[in-house]
Amino acid sequence: MPDPEVLAIASLGFTGILLVILAASIRVEHEGEFMVVFRLGRARGVVGAGLAVIIPLTDRGVRVAVPVGMVDLAVARGRSRAQRASPSQEIQGYPGLDMAEVCLRAAMLARQGNPKTRRATADQFEEVLRELVRKQGPRSS
Repeated sequence: MPDPEVLAIASLGFTGILLVILAASIRVEHEGEFMVVFRLGRARGVVGAGLAVIIPLTDRGVRVAVPVGMVDLAVARGRSRAQRASPSQEIQGYPGLDMAEVCLRAAMLARQGNPKTRRATADQFEEVLRELVRKQGPRSS
């Protein structure tokens, strides 16, 4: 039978490792930010405001700052997560363009310069948006 002190130290070490892994897997996204999750270099999805869980060592999150006015930030108290800005919504003033597509392209643009980057700026978001609007042609009101 193993020594109780050895078991206590081993279980304490194991618990510590699990806590470190758990802490590394939780990300908080603020209102007005989205996170594009890349798993092993391939885009896996876009996460809106709130808690996001990623897998350490295989997933990398790239935060995309969305310019003010492009999305309803829903900062009023009492709104549920479902009422906040979500990646599936359209961008205000740009019908036919959804937030997820523009965020994904902005994150990919940010990673072109530095594959290890973790943030796409609002300028990169706007650059992608202008390019998509130019390709889409004139907007119908």
